[in-house]
Amino acid sequence: MGNGTWVGRALKFALLVVGAAVFIPAAGWGINWFPGEEHKTGCYVLKIQEEGFWVQTREAHLLCDGTRLEFTVETDEMASMVKRYKDAKVRVLVWYRAERFYSPTRSSSQGNFLDSIEPVLR
Repeated sequence: MGNGTWVGRALKFALLVVGAAVFIPAAGWGINWFPGEEHKTGCYVLKIQEEGFWVQTREAHLLCDGTRLEFTVETDEMASMVKRYKDAKVRVLVWYRAERFYSPTRSSSQGNFLDSIEPVLR
């Protein structure tokens, strides 16, 4: 039970991590290396549409400080709000989350899910 057992366990753990990093994307799952919740302000909604090869998901495309961002919109209520702000051409504040592991059947936007959207008040 000396050093050999510790080295064996470390090697098994390293193989497990490397195997998961290769297998999960190969199995159709995506990985976000920096998951968490964030927000952006002053964005414009460019479009909202259904996307996806196997399963259709609603994806919102926004322009924030010259950067184009994509978010999956999961609820009908949120989709109608996104469409309303797009039609009104108002700047919005968005809160979103990036999930560590996501399925492409749930998101076409690399696992970025829109949590809330509201107009920016001047």
